[in-house]
Amino acid sequence: MSQDAIPAHRLLCEFRRHVGTMPLTARIRQMEWVAIAKTAGLSDEGRSEAIRYLLAKGFIEFTSQTTQIIALTIAGVELADQLITRLVGPRPDDPLPTSAEDIRTHLAYWQGRQFNGEPQSNWWYQVQARIDALRHAEQRFMPGAGQTITAHFAGPNARLNVNSTDQSINAVIAEKDEQE
Repeated sequence: MSQDAIPAHRLLCEFRRHVGTMPLTARIRQMEWVAIAKTAGLSDEGRSEAIRYLLAKGFIEFTSQTTQIIALTIAGVELADQLITRLVGPRPDDPLPTSAEDIRTHLAYWQGRQFNGEPQSNWWYQVQARIDALRHAEQRFMPGAGQTITAHFAGPNARLNVNSTDQSINAVIAEKDEQE
């Protein structure tokens, strides 16, 4: 990895964080990318070199007919998602990862750090919310995990219930048993 790549990758990670949940449709205006570069700790010269590097590698592109608005490419989003954990560390407000493996990696990271801060602080609540969101996202990749399906196909109260007990059908069955 060249020395130009390190500040460029930091800048790419900050771009990815800035665009959030819609990375391929978001457009970063000039004032925004200048501020983002300052947040990443880049000087004006460092910002120019990083942007040239990212353009040359195809991780960002200027939108058509302008050199003022930057858009992330698919390759840029993928690289930034890989680098965020490794290079700059994730933050509780980062976009959720999109693969089961990345979700498990982030979940392990946050579970290991959930007690680093003051319990009941704002940071602690953000980490807890992040862990809950990651667990929920992980469940989407494992359909059927933790679900119980109860099916009642007979009678006027035929239903299919997931993760619950149908009280009305149970009441009808209990009444029938009492009558017999």
